[in-house]
Amino acid sequence: MTLKICVAQLNYCVGDMPGNAQKIIAAARTAYQDGTRLVLTPELAICGYAAEDLFLRPSFIQACDDAVNQVARELAGLKGLT
Repeated sequence: MTLKICVAQLNYCVGDMPGNAQKIIAAARTAYQDGTRLVLTPELAICGYAAEDLFLRPSFIQACDDAVNQVARELAGLKGLT
């Protein structure tokens, strides 16, 4: 059995959680159509790198959580995608 993997190393923007989530969703859908069943993103893909003091703001953390939930909801229908 072959497992096709996509590494979604995209141009993520610091603090643009909704935009970064959409980039991940679009990449995952495209990869899924190409037979990919595992999509990997960098550890700070949702919030972008160099967020520094933003991590101390509860609203920033909540926005990250909301974006992660959005990605999960929108990709839930892609059977077998991890």
